[in-house]
Parts: sequence; structure tokens; C-alpha cells
Amino acid sequence: MKSYENDIAENLPPQEISAEQSASGVFTWVIQSDTFYADAAAAALFGFSAAETKSGLPRAAFRARIHPDDVVRFAEAVEDMLKTGVPFQEDYRVCRPDGTCVAVSGFGACFRDEHGTPLYCSGMMVASAGVPVEAEVLDEDEIAIDPLLHHCLLALEIARTRNDEDTITALSDALRSALVDAVPLTRH
Repeated sequence: MKSYENDIAENLPPQEISAEQSASGVFTWVIQSDTFYADAAAAALFGFSAAETKSGLPRAAFRARIHPDDVVRFAEAVEDMLKTGVPFQEDYRVCRPDGTCVAVSGFGACFRDEHGTPLYCSGMMVASAGVPVEAEVLDEDEIAIDPLLHHCLLALEIARTRNDEDTITALSDALRSALVDAVPLTRH
């Protein structure tokens, strides 16, 4: 682990917070290693242990817990933040391993080097009060992101880090089209 990643992990609070206690948490995404660090409250929102997120997890582990109906919109908002530098603000649902979902508002900003290359994204996530999705329970097949979609999203991230605009456009269009066809507009 690089020294800056050690610094992030060492400065996170050590306490364990239950999902019921957590209302908001903080995170840092180290873009180069695609590692996501979070405090105990953010870990609880996503159904991870504080020990897991303190030492860092692949960002894909967090993304896999975003509700299937929200994942494309969320990915597009992150992509926009990386491209434009405009701070991220998005509302989405997180599906925990026990099948419960929680509404989350995420806020973040990207920090760049002297050449404009994104290095880190840091921010906070807040459980949205008054949104009745906590009682929603998803089937196990709804919680896991489709493997092909997951790999396409990873390919999109690789293209983005390489600033390959043609591939970014092609993958974004293909993903958007595939998801419009595959995801029902309403839940039954």
C-alpha cells in the first residue's frame, strides 16, 4: 500500500457504528489504485465492517451495492465529476447484503494534480430521512450487479483514465441503451 493510502487508513476513526446509528459517513477514493476508504458510519450504510473500509476496498465492492435501478445514473454522475471537476451530488439507494435498502445522498469533490488528472475524490454520504426504502427487500439476484454490466462499467473507467473519448462515448451509449432495454421502468 502506498504511503498516502496508509495515511488515509490511519486517520479514519476506529469505532464501529451500527447501521441503525449511522446517519452519515465520509469516504475517500484513491483513483490510481481504485481503492475506496470509508469511516465506520459509511461502512454501515453499505453493510461493510469498519475494518474492511478502513483498510480500503475496491470501489467496485461499493458500486455493486448500489440499487440496480440507480447504478447507471450514479456512474454517469461520477463520470461527470471526473470529466468536469464539478462536485458530485447524487441521491441513490444502497442494497445491503441482508437485502434491506437505504436511501443515501452522496456529496463529493475530485482533487486533481497540476495537469488536471483526477487523483482523489472525497466526500460524505448521508442516509436520507423520510424516504421509505428501508423496508424494501430485494431478491438476491437483484442485489448483485449483472457481471457483463460490471465489466462494461470497469471498461468505461479504464477508458476514462486513459482519456479515450471515443471509447468512453461508445461504452456510455451502449450501456445506456442496454440498460434502458433491460431495466423495467417500474417495480412490480
